[in-house]
Amino acid sequence: MLYLRHGKTTPDEIQMEVVFPDNATVTYRVPVIKVQQYTEDDIIGKQLYFLIPYAIMKYEHAGKEVLGKISAEYEAFYRGMLDARDEGLLNEYDMSNIIDFTNRLASYLFEENQEMKREVNAVMGGEVLETYADRMIAKGRLEGKLEGKVAILYELDFTIDKIAERLSLSVEQVKEILEKCKI
Repeated sequence: MLYLRHGKTTPDEIQMEVVFPDNATVTYRVPVIKVQQYTEDDIIGKQLYFLIPYAIMKYEHAGKEVLGKISAEYEAFYRGMLDARDEGLLNEYDMSNIIDFTNRLASYLFEENQEMKREVNAVMGGEVLETYADRMIAKGRLEGKLEGKVAILYELDFTIDKIAERLSLSVEQVKEILEKCKI
């Protein structure tokens, strides 16, 4: 069980009863995860990146006195995500979604407090990320340009060897491109 918000009466575990087709029942004790109790070290250390947007909720009713704490916490989240991205534990697509959702949630939670909203957006905005989609689009464009060059040279009666030499490709690569383009 995951609680995004909790209070003093929120239990540490709940009991769930499962009733089977033969009417036998089994009661399971399920631990309760209280997001607001997780620190940035817990979230980053345990690779629970999906909790990052919700961690801001513990400051929902706080005032400006926690701006420094929010800033430090979200800088740690951001650095942790960058490290995880560099280590291949988190891809750009997921990272950009976490940042976007964090900023959206901060905008909602701090609708009346522009300073708090700006602080989170400033920290989580960080560097402009090249997303997975951006990389795939760029890759597609490069491949398309290369295919176009091969096709044009082939239509101009260049031999496969000459095309390969001119475009710094192997003969096999040129053949693959021509086959792919059905030329």
